[in-house]
Amino acid sequence: MYSLKDYEDKVLDALEPLLKKRGGYLKALKGYAGELASEEALTKFFVNQFPAVLVKVSSAEYEYADQECTRETVTVDLLIVSQSYQDQSEARGGSKGVYTILKDIMEKLKEKTLGLSIRPLKPVRAWELYSTPQVVFWAAQYQLINDCIENV
Repeated sequence: MYSLKDYEDKVLDALEPLLKKRGGYLKALKGYAGELASEEALTKFFVNQFPAVLVKVSSAEYEYADQECTRETVTVDLLIVSQSYQDQSEARGGSKGVYTILKDIMEKLKEKTLGLSIRPLKPVRAWELYSTPQVVFWAAQYQLINDCIENV
């Protein structure tokens, strides 16, 4: 049986090639730890850390499948932030903009099992959380299904 932390860690591992120190362009990639909870926390984390992706498991649902197994459906949220000193359209559509990050995340996650015995990840949706004239915040949601958590 995998823990929710295992799922989060595997998503982070899959996205690691997007980090600047791994040849990509993201300055920050980590598990979400309340960075969007307040303006102070947001400012503290994101100063000099754009573009960034934060990952968290937002829900897990369980359904009895049969006498041996329970099906686990997990939702993983990705919080995506990009900034441009030029303007908002560059933060959205530039080479390190949110749209590029969303496309690259899709390439790294869609239809992947992350080395686990689960169904391939499926994108659910992506949407803008909010924006300023130079910073754009989006979220993307993926779903994974573990068909058999053994019943005890």
